Amino acid sequence: MISPLEIDLSHDNPDVWTLKLSGSVDITNHHLLWSIYGEQALLEKILETEAKKLVIDLSEVDRMDSQGLRHLHDIYRLFESTDIQLTLKNPNSHLYRLLQIMQFDTIYNVEFDNNQP
Repeated sequence: MISPLEIDLSHDNPDVWTLKLSGSVDITNHHLLWSIYGEQALLEKILETEAKKLVIDLSEVDRMDSQGLRHLHDIYRLFESTDIQLTLKNPNSHLYRLLQIMQFDTIYNVEFDNNQP
């Protein structure tokens, strides 16, 4: 069974914000990535805080299709003209391989809690 997409934007300190995704990111729900804040509103919210880093936590993402990948690319494009570091955190091994194939690991920092995919 495909898990519904859940999204949470939070911060532990003013410099680092986390966009946590849980469930499946696919054609049926990819638009929800922006439904809470909207693309420009997300950028403005992060910029207002003078954040230095945005972590996209993928540790609870079950699967991601091409629409989900497109939205990750959209996030990159929105933030590429800023000084905010973008990081993808803890993708599962399948998603990490997909990120490598699509060369997302060349535009995003990819981090793992245990230093391994």
